[in-house]
Amino acid sequence: MLISNATRQSELKFSWVYLFNLLFYLLPVFFVDYSSLQLLAIGVVLVLFLPCYFWAFRAPQHKVWLPALCIWILASLITPINYGSVALFAYTAFFTGFAFRFRVALPLCALQILWILLLARTLSVDAIEFFYFSGILLPGIFAIGVAERHRQSAQRRDEKSAHEIKNLGQQLERERIARDLHDLLGHSLSSIALKAELAEKLLSKGDTTAARNELQELIAVSQQSLNQVRHSVTGYRHQGLKNELEQLSQQLKTQGFNVTVQGPIPDFNPLAETALVMILIELTTNILRHSKGDQVRFEFCEDTQGHKIIICDNGSSIEFTPGNGLQGVQERIELLQGKLHINHGDAICITLQLPLTSTTKEHDA
Repeated sequence: MLISNATRQSELKFSWVYLFNLLFYLLPVFFVDYSSLQLLAIGVVLVLFLPCYFWAFRAPQHKVWLPALCIWILASLITPINYGSVALFAYTAFFTGFAFRFRVALPLCALQILWILLLARTLSVDAIEFFYFSGILLPGIFAIGVAERHRQSAQRRDEKSAHEIKNLGQQLERERIARDLHDLLGHSLSSIALKAELAEKLLSKGDTTAARNELQELIAVSQQSLNQVRHSVTGYRHQGLKNELEQLSQQLKTQGFNVTVQGPIPDFNPLAETALVMILIELTTNILRHSKGDQVRFEFCEDTQGHKIIICDNGSSIEFTPGNGLQGVQERIELLQGKLHINHGDAICITLQLPLTSTTKEHDA
């Protein structure tokens, strides 16, 4: 049966329970005076039935028909001796309903009933009662087999969906880690490179004290970068948008930028806040790498369309070429159902627009 290993083990446990139906096969033994040879035949058929039965339970669904056919043959052979063979025919009815599509299974079930009718007409001694009992029992057992087929089909679909969702989650997690590493390392390595370059210039001028300070800051940035890379594997844990913005502003000021923050900073939900922190890190990294300006403005505002975060710098003389970093920004904004706008003019301004649902309450910066 085409199901998961855990479910297969559960089904095999229940297969032992279903053997209670064999009581009907053995019942005539207590009421009919069988000869020793007949009892031997009844026992041999029972022994042969059991491996066929478990074979049917373990076989792939499209191969269940083969052990079911073997059970049918055994039931037909023992019927002249033991009318309890109706119990064996019941198993074939179940496996027929389970193994075949309904439009195929229904005629096969009818064929089994007709076959039992044929046996009843060729036999004597209460054969008609044997047929009546089979005519009532087999359709009911057949219906159970059909229901079990549908149940396992639904279960396979659920397991497939769960597997696909798991794979999708893993893919999204890999993409998240890739974006985080790009944003975090890009920003950190830019800061490290700038501080190393500044320390080299200070050393060349003989200003060892200032160079030592820059190297100490470089060590601090390196340690912070290592922690961020470790955190990115389990989900980046930031210190809040306001605190992160203060750190980014300080880094910009250290490199000679005049930084202003305007407007109240909304209290974003955790998902939006984490995405915005990563976006601001990436955009700050781009400014540190490429901007030829000296002024940066972070503006927070709100209108009927939602929240807006505007990041502007006056380094408009640089050649603007969107790369992987801005692609990551675009992906993060889209995950928040937001929009990204880039405007050129006297300054390069990037506007992040988020829906109102991305916040809970607001507080002043």
